[in-house]
Amino acid sequence: MAFLQSKRQLVTGFIIFILCSFLTTNVFAKDELIGHYAEQEIRALIELEIMEGDSSGKFLPERDITRAEFVKLIIEGLGVEGTGADVTFEDIRSDEWFYEYAIIAAQHGIVEGDGSANFVPNRTITREEMAVMIKRALDTAGVTLKPESLPFVDQHKISDWAIDDIKQLVSADIIKGELKNDQLYFSPKTEAPRGQAAAFIYRTLHTIDPETYPELKPIPTHKETKYPYTFDYMVDAQVKSTPKVDGAGKYTASKALVEYYANPSNFGKDTAEYYQFLILSEPAGTVASELNKQFLNGKGTLDKQGKAFIEAANKENINELYLITHALHETGNGTSSLAKGIKVGKDKNGKLQLVTDKNKKDLTSIKTTYNMFGIKAVDSCAKECGAKHAYEEGWFTPHDAIVGGAVFIGEGYIHFEDPNGKYSSLDTLYKMRWNPEGKITPNVWSKQYATHVQWATTQGRKLAEMYDKISTYRARFDIPVYSGHPGVTSLPKPEDHYAVLPSSVAKAWTTAKDTKLNVRKGPTTNFEIVTTLSYRTEVKVLGKNGSWYKIQSGSHEGWVSGDYISSEKPDKKKDVKADAALNEDVVVNIEADVSFGQTVTDTPFYDESDRSGEAEVTLPAETEVAILGTVDDMYEVEVDEVKGFILQSDVERINN
Repeated sequence: MAFLQSKRQLVTGFIIFILCSFLTTNVFAKDELIGHYAEQEIRALIELEIMEGDSSGKFLPERDITRAEFVKLIIEGLGVEGTGADVTFEDIRSDEWFYEYAIIAAQHGIVEGDGSANFVPNRTITREEMAVMIKRALDTAGVTLKPESLPFVDQHKISDWAIDDIKQLVSADIIKGELKNDQLYFSPKTEAPRGQAAAFIYRTLHTIDPETYPELKPIPTHKETKYPYTFDYMVDAQVKSTPKVDGAGKYTASKALVEYYANPSNFGKDTAEYYQFLILSEPAGTVASELNKQFLNGKGTLDKQGKAFIEAANKENINELYLITHALHETGNGTSSLAKGIKVGKDKNGKLQLVTDKNKKDLTSIKTTYNMFGIKAVDSCAKECGAKHAYEEGWFTPHDAIVGGAVFIGEGYIHFEDPNGKYSSLDTLYKMRWNPEGKITPNVWSKQYATHVQWATTQGRKLAEMYDKISTYRARFDIPVYSGHPGVTSLPKPEDHYAVLPSSVAKAWTTAKDTKLNVRKGPTTNFEIVTTLSYRTEVKVLGKNGSWYKIQSGSHEGWVSGDYISSEKPDKKKDVKADAALNEDVVVNIEADVSFGQTVTDTPFYDESDRSGEAEVTLPAETEVAILGTVDDMYEVEVDEVKGFILQSDVERINN
């Protein structure tokens, strides 16, 4: 392609700089550009010397652009060369600065006169005129676009001669529209300011050559929240709350691992994990067309519901991408029964009943209900309880279920009142996991959503992936700062991820009779073998973690499974077996500091009578349960007033 070649080397280095630094300042920055929606595009075009300011150094991004100025942008920006065709305009002279640009644009059919052989260089252009000129420039560059339906509420105001071109530019994300009062407008007859023109031109360059001109993301903003205690104080408090190495909650994390993941310095702005600091208690400022295209397309009854998520976000002050992740998970990508709609009616006593072929004739006020966040839909009563709750809330369309259900997400995850009636907010993933405010005094609400030390960073990566797929949004980050805040630290070695907890057993003997017992560097079979021990070998017990013990034998230290050692001294007359005293020591007493948990996968839910048999009910992943106690390898739990038993390995404990 002949276009753009001369600009590539210069712009590539500049764009890399933008993407790596989030661009908060620049040597050519003008104060008027900081925070402008087209700041990055304007700076890129200034660096390329395609756009420039006035004699006083002002760029004036909100001043309307003229035809002459915009033609220069197109010709300079795309590197369009003349064809030699004979073109004249009666109202411009060959010594005027824009003359050559006007002629070249006319030769390629990018511009036409006003019908009287005039170019009219100083007339401002409207948004729809600018769109048509850009589409003609793309035609000249040999770029073919497919039209897409328009998302604008004012599309009926677009001129017939412009609408097809605008549909194609929308499909390429060159035109995005303007968000006003939660609705997307194109404003076709509005005169276009210089800032908008810069954004249009850069997106055109990106469409022609996306490798050289990568998509520019909005510039995020950052703030710091200082906490009146030391980082060590915070870490010590977290260590006491049994943080976990794994999502299943089997192994307690070491202090070193907590120090790493709780330290904000370890997750810089250039990492996906930085999104654990994204503020979720405000709308993201996205546009419905992008949400529909990237996340909701083909997702059952969530399809084309981008506008509803934006409405819910604005109403409840919640990030709409965060709402979308909840809805997609709870509805199985919009395909669950509650998402498809369940009919509910009232019986003769006014009580709600699910509609069936048998009772339909006896019910009145029948409505189709929708529940997009699984509210009140516990597995033992998923369809019935979820649908009845939706009826009570008046969720009779997918839109109403999304907007109405967002209240639950806000109150249950982001906004809430502590026991003293004080309003609190865990409005970043980091706060949800570590809740720095909750450790100041015992009287402050100390809710946390997970025990896994990587929970916030894992969820942060998911959010980063979503943001990477859209181009219109706001992103604000809140980074915690502690007294004595450490700098960047290294992740501990894998074997040092695990705490060595005290054990009441001081020494033990191996019980593996038919084979030698492997001693490993860490407390799982994934770790390499340090040494092997013969049957009846005496070992010193240094500590434990989960069902594993850290032991010392001679000059070797390592971990062995509690299934293959015993606190019983060997007797030559009988085999050594793992005894009750050691097994009891393996079970960590958790009832004192844990009262809630969350299933990490689809989990069998047993009642007392069939605890060792086959479960008739399965709790979906991320179901919150109240932990009442432990029995063997199971938790006794309660889910919406229904008691039962689930495997401890299927639960991630939540500090509360």
